[in-house]
Amino acid sequence: MNRVTLMGHIGRELTIKYTDKQLAILNFVVATNDGTKDKPETNWHNCTAFGKSAEVISKYFKKGSKILLEGKLKHSSYDHKDGTKRYKTDVICDKFEFIDPKSKTESMSFPSSENDPFSAPTPDVDFNSDEIPF
Repeated sequence: MNRVTLMGHIGRELTIKYTDKQLAILNFVVATNDGTKDKPETNWHNCTAFGKSAEVISKYFKKGSKILLEGKLKHSSYDHKDGTKRYKTDVICDKFEFIDPKSKTESMSFPSSENDPFSAPTPDVDFNSDEIPF
């Protein structure tokens, strides 16, 4: 299973881009804190969001905003202009939440796919316990 959960702060101002087919793409950096109180350590994570998620993040978050996100790791490589091979790891963001206490909104969750059956709210159903087949 390839699953990542991060909670941290957006590390730079957000700039959304669009493909020729108008797919929104947002590349951003999230800083997480590790280590101890005496020796804090900041880790920087490259993240990418697509579509509606990219648009919502770029609209409502800014540099310094706290975010909780879920996604999967994607590893890639490229040839640098000096001829060396470079490796990059990105978190492809599937879901995210506002967690900044300064925000006037309550914690809001936005799944990136409307077709995700696990992220859709479960409708209230009235049923009689006699109707259950087991």
